[in-house]
Amino acid sequence: MKNQLRAEVRRIVTASGITPYTRCDAWMRGHDPRFTAALAEAGLIGLTWPKDLGGRGSGNVDRLVVTEELLRVGAPVAAHWIADRQIGPAILRHGTPQMQQAFLPRIATGEVTFCLGMSEPDSGSDLAAVRTRAVPADGGYRLTGTKIWTSHAHRSTHAYVLARTDATGAKHEGLTEFVVDLSAEGVEVRPIVDLAGEYHFNETVFTDVFVPADHVIGAVGQGWKQVTEQLAFERGGMERVLSTYPLLAVAADRSRGVDPLPAALGSLAARLHTLRAMAGGIARAMDEGKAPVQQAALLKHLGTTFEGEVVDFFRDSVSAPPLTGHPLTELLAEGIVSSPGTTLRGGATEVLLTIIGREALSPRLEHGAGWSVGDPDLVDLVGQVLRSQAPGASGDGMPSIWSTAVELGWTGIGAEESAGGSGGGKSDLAAVVHGLARAGMSAPVAETALAGHLLAAAGRKVDPAEAMTVALGRGFRATRTPSGWQVDGQAAGVPWARMARHLLVAAETGHGEVILRVPRDAAGLEVQPQLNVADEPRDTLVLDAVVVEDDALVARGTDVARARRTAGTLLLAATVGALEGALEAAIDHVRVREQFGKPLAAFQAVSHTVARMTAEVAAARVAFDEALAEDDRDGAGWRVLAGRITASRASSLVSRSAHQLLGAMGITHEHSLHRWTLRLWAWRDEQVSEREAARRLGAAVLDSGPEALWDWCVQERDNLSATLAPWTEEEHEG
Repeated sequence: MKNQLRAEVRRIVTASGITPYTRCDAWMRGHDPRFTAALAEAGLIGLTWPKDLGGRGSGNVDRLVVTEELLRVGAPVAAHWIADRQIGPAILRHGTPQMQQAFLPRIATGEVTFCLGMSEPDSGSDLAAVRTRAVPADGGYRLTGTKIWTSHAHRSTHAYVLARTDATGAKHEGLTEFVVDLSAEGVEVRPIVDLAGEYHFNETVFTDVFVPADHVIGAVGQGWKQVTEQLAFERGGMERVLSTYPLLAVAADRSRGVDPLPAALGSLAARLHTLRAMAGGIARAMDEGKAPVQQAALLKHLGTTFEGEVVDFFRDSVSAPPLTGHPLTELLAEGIVSSPGTTLRGGATEVLLTIIGREALSPRLEHGAGWSVGDPDLVDLVGQVLRSQAPGASGDGMPSIWSTAVELGWTGIGAEESAGGSGGGKSDLAAVVHGLARAGMSAPVAETALAGHLLAAAGRKVDPAEAMTVALGRGFRATRTPSGWQVDGQAAGVPWARMARHLLVAAETGHGEVILRVPRDAAGLEVQPQLNVADEPRDTLVLDAVVVEDDALVARGTDVARARRTAGTLLLAATVGALEGALEAAIDHVRVREQFGKPLAAFQAVSHTVARMTAEVAAARVAFDEALAEDDRDGAGWRVLAGRITASRASSLVSRSAHQLLGAMGITHEHSLHRWTLRLWAWRDEQVSEREAARRLGAAVLDSGPEALWDWCVQERDNLSATLAPWTEEEHEG
């Protein structure tokens, strides 16, 4: 059942006559007071404000639902956007009760609208380089200066202005926020026409403009602290993701005549899903009274990068020059022309990377960006145990950590104690797998625990001290015999097969798939040892007329797909752990390694590289959280597939960047970096390659269309496609 608020917004959009997906960047360019009035009448402006101030008293999660529904279809919301998104919350947080009563109800009705007066000529992206002055005067201040890029100032009733009230301190000090009536004497608005020939930008000049004292937002001189909080409102919304979404929606609609590559579409769908989950996390943090500035900067950087990638994708899919006269090429032209602004407004990419890098490199913070993986307490416990362990192998060739894992019950997680296991759920096992990878260690813990879970679910007893593995590739066929099953075929890349006492093998029967337990010493079973690039066993398993008894049947049908989904979730947990390990190793290195007399971290290029790595790791973390939640509730598995795509992308960037930062030292065994990067390179295409995963996801999007894609992204539906399945579809070439 759809979210009632979401359904309400959709009704308003339909009643307004808006044709969805016909223009890009509508939240900046689409100014329509009538549409704003319709939203105001429905109480959808100022949604989070108290009822006595014109709002509904709802949370930021509800506001996210409203705004993303408007943004995705390209609704013309520019008339109220700045006031609703940014200025209203600033007044609510810092304004006096009198100011709140004076402005918030009128913003909620659409009577008062705002433009944003932050940037100034010649200051570029240096927001603190404010030269606009506010000098005390009788009853208030006299404001003089110039603001630029004041979108829709010629249509707005008021301006938010950041001005300097004290020039004696550092440039970040002595700044104050004002509400300025644009009808006041001394205000001049000069038009600036953009690349598309449209007029929404302005240069606004204030010449000795009187501003009453009760139009100060918050405390005099505290403007910088307040404005950095506001940036979470400005950067942390879906407008930093959905400016070019109409291009993606049109490409996903088979009836529109676009011919996208499914793999390219699938990669973008996975990214969109992750970014929306990040926006949801920011909204929840704001509801808790936090100002998630770092997370907002991450979302803005990743989101505007995504917006540009959508333009390139649509250009490749249409395969026609951007011209007028045809809806597709006109839409492409609009996306191209508007795209340069996405990485500038709200903080240029370089500014955001500086913010992210500075926080990531700060010695007072733990590595990370505000999102966690699994149960933090269990993650910490696993970390404490592993810090006392040395990587390597014992005398029997098994990793030295294996005996500790068995002793602590990690290999039995997921199987009930009555069946011989340790109890616990998938999130507990994921936390252990994540911790092992973060420590740069490998052992058949996930494989043994997954096999134990399957055996216990089938009513079998398990011995977690015996290593097991699960061969889930599609290389085997099982045939019924009078006494049981005969299994034939081979599959490569089976993890830890040579170490396993029992192997669980997925096989096709002609009537669906089954999973059978095969003893390591079964006649006709051969293990051909192979290693991945991280020197982990990934063996080829050959079964030649191997006969097993009837009770070897462990699972069949959809349970096989469930096993693949869970295996994918666990590999995703390990990948995120290795990503964090590689990021930590790089950060530790650049903090202490010096070049030209200063730490590498002091160089902007290094800081920005760390920032890009941090952003990709944050995206992978969020994607994993979504995947684990889906696996826990026994969902379809598309979110796990999307997480694999996101983490594979992160693996490539983080590994490459980490080695770049460490230089020659990082490509030897003298440094531990290889413990993570080799695993990332090995794991990013295991089980299902990044390209194949993206192709499957893209095929599902094309099968179901853009509305289904959106509903899936916002958790209104779980199964993205009614005819395709993420973990049972046959592998394809190309």
